[in-house]
Amino acid sequence: MIRWVPLLFVALALPLALDMVPPNNVYGVRTAASLASDAAWYRANGVSGVCGVIAGLAGFWVNRRVARADLPEAAKGKRYLAVVLGMAAAIVVPGLLVV
Repeated sequence: MIRWVPLLFVALALPLALDMVPPNNVYGVRTAASLASDAAWYRANGVSGVCGVIAGLAGFWVNRRVARADLPEAAKGKRYLAVVLGMAAAIVVPGLLVV
């Protein structure tokens, strides 16, 4: 089931990439700097959103390759988890660096 998580990342990141999410305290990059102005909010979340879509699609592709690999299920699970953690870092870090 975790192998499908990258598609959830895409679905959650797309509204951020399209600047559809206004400043709020629930969803998006929420730091003092990003909440300081609308411009900072949309810049940080736009970057994170684009990175999220790219990371999600790449993660889905990698997970499909892992699913087809001749590996024990436990080894596949560890690789799925590594993909999700890598995707999370690829989304969060650029958004924090932009603000």
